[in-house]
Amino acid sequence: KTDFSKVCYYVEDSATENDREDAMNVSLTAELERFVDGKVESGLYNNASEVVREGLRLLKEHDEIRVKWREQIERGWLQAQRGELVDGAKAMAAIRERIKTKSRTRA
Repeated sequence: KTDFSKVCYYVEDSATENDREDAMNVSLTAELERFVDGKVESGLYNNASEVVREGLRLLKEHDEIRVKWREQIERGWLQAQRGELVDGAKAMAAIRERIKTKSRTRA
């Protein structure tokens, strides 16, 4: 059984701290409560709501990246199914040559 020790308020961006009408109650474990409190105490955030919003923003960003990866994997898989493959040794040789060319132009 998880011990939920604190209720934190996640406030919509359009709402103010005092406007709890659009608020969502979120239960945190003691460990997460300490983490959020530490972030606020560090001065990086003004309150727990800012910490939660930042965490949710990062989670959303992470999910979007994961979707893009899945799409790229699916596209590659379909290309492989059609026989549109690249020889690994030739591809690596071409990459090494591009790196050498770039390093020569920088020197």
